[in-house]
Amino acid sequence: MKVFVTGATGAIGTQLVPRLVARGHDVVGMTRWRTSRDAVRALGAHPVVADALDEEAVWHAVVDAAPEIVVHQATALRGEMNMRRIDRFYATTNRLRTEGTDHLLAAARDAGVRRFVAQSYAGWPFARTGGPIKSEEDPLDPHPPAALRETLDAIRHLETAVAGVPWAEGIVLRYGTFYGPGTGISADPEATVTKPVLKRQFPLVGAAGGVWSFVHVTDAATATVEAIEHGAAGIYQVVDDEPAPVSEWLPELARVLDAARAQSAAHGWDRATIRAIARDAGVDPALVLHFFGSKAFLFGAAMRWPFDTDAAVEEVLSGPRSRLGERLASFFLSVWEDPQRREPIMVMLRAATTNAQAAELLRETLMTVFLGPLGSRLEVPDAELRMSLCSAQLIGLGTARYIVAFEPLASLEPERVVELVGPALQRYMTGEL
Repeated sequence: MKVFVTGATGAIGTQLVPRLVARGHDVVGMTRWRTSRDAVRALGAHPVVADALDEEAVWHAVVDAAPEIVVHQATALRGEMNMRRIDRFYATTNRLRTEGTDHLLAAARDAGVRRFVAQSYAGWPFARTGGPIKSEEDPLDPHPPAALRETLDAIRHLETAVAGVPWAEGIVLRYGTFYGPGTGISADPEATVTKPVLKRQFPLVGAAGGVWSFVHVTDAATATVEAIEHGAAGIYQVVDDEPAPVSEWLPELARVLDAARAQSAAHGWDRATIRAIARDAGVDPALVLHFFGSKAFLFGAAMRWPFDTDAAVEEVLSGPRSRLGERLASFFLSVWEDPQRREPIMVMLRAATTNAQAAELLRETLMTVFLGPLGSRLEVPDAELRMSLCSAQLIGLGTARYIVAFEPLASLEPERVVELVGPALQRYMTGEL
């Protein structure tokens, strides 16, 4: 069958598209960004570029593709989530669930689509009555808290519109909270749930008794394939069989991350094992592997940078442009000179010298969460090259001064190191290459 997938490069799209291709389907993957076309091709699909909120662009994309089935997985769940202002975090996703859904349905109708599958959410939209177990027949909350009102209205709009189409089989999949690669609970230290857990900033409501339903993103993708191939019209909840209150799953997640960090610090990356991490956290090793996928991904989550990367970017940029290199060197020296803040970075540097996966994670993490955003703010040509040169300078300095302890560099006053290294970083950031 020919299947049109929006959100093809998102958390579930990257799991869903290859599964559809492997089963012999002809997949068209829609992405908003031209730069993502190669990523869609790598998944095995034919890329089409269109903004899901652009009615005309969506219509042409769908009608030109002439699919039998449309799968609506478009969301915009990026950045840091403020649990007290959830509607703000979901603002664009809410538009995708309302305007985007309407655009796709209109285009799918004109293209003669026979089945329309859409993503919804089973986390907290239900009426706060009765027991904690909710089925597809239970009503959504008619009076949600003010901070959730727009988000729940968008979910209700999507479900009503899709389940009610008279010209096709409308299937709504209410996924539980995703965990696994690319999701908010994952090995990415910047993930929307992992990040506040690592920073001890995840908000608790009351006695933390709220029950969350989860689903691993790969299981969600498998269920979506079944809906695409065999589903009947209706609303279905797609969750695993172990819902848990926040008071249980949150401490368990924190213990796993803390145990991974402690094991890596004590024994080195190569000798830290999943079994030892699970033992220290008091969980089954299979749970750690299911949650993170591999030791490399767990390492990436646990070994977060010991500073607020957004604030660090602002600190480096604050001041005369001619002294950027000095401020960058000074900031890193201030972190490295603090033994407690230095240790996570030293663990990463030691591991990177002997383990290829750890080295790759160090490179990707440094560039993605700090130097990459810094380079994009400089508005200079060859920003990626410039930031990679800065990365080499900083990693080399940290290794030589704090791990190998080359003298006299290891004993120099930090201010003198800044004087010597700052000009090189300045040239990399703004000078002629």
